[in-house]
Amino acid sequence: MSLTLPLRSDLEDYDLQVTLDGVLFTLRFRWNRREQCWYMDVGGENGRPILASIKVVIDYPLGARSRNALMPAGMFVAVDTTSQRLDPGLNDLGVRVLLLYFEVAELPIDPTKPLAG
Repeated sequence: MSLTLPLRSDLEDYDLQVTLDGVLFTLRFRWNRREQCWYMDVGGENGRPILASIKVVIDYPLGARSRNALMPAGMFVAVDTTSQRLDPGLNDLGVRVLLLYFEVAELPIDPTKPLAG
């Protein structure tokens, strides 16, 4: 079962502490006025950066290309609740666009192991 992260639609820059797969992380969400898009940073419990400037886009595993062993083991995916597949605007996070986290046990493959082939 995925976890729906409690995002805010009323702030342009904020932090959120959340436990993912049993580990506490600090997530920062920042609205970029020039690009008109949201970015997410992932930090450790103390806020120390793990991965920065992940653009929040719909239906894509956010941060999945990172090979940083400190990243959460599962997967972040932003979804458009209206099925229009539109990336989030300024006031859309937590309202029209939800950020889901799928725990590592829910994933069809183990993201920590390389694919055979």
